[in-house]
Amino acid sequence: MVVLLMLTGCTSMRTIEPTPTAAQQHFKVGDTITVHTVDDTIYEFEIVEITENSIVGKRQQIPFN
Repeated sequence: MVVLLMLTGCTSMRTIEPTPTAAQQHFKVGDTITVHTVDDTIYEFEIVEITENSIVGKRQQIPFN
């Protein structure tokens, strides 16, 4: 699954490279993100954990590769 990670802020969204390093630099636990996949699926959730392999929400786990 290829994903684009978007950080939702008060006024804008930024596209972030879907890598563990980029995710850890731009996101933190408690942030709400919007994930757009190549098949046009959109997930919006609060981050509960960022691992070396994925970003984890309460009901979602989005792998980096």
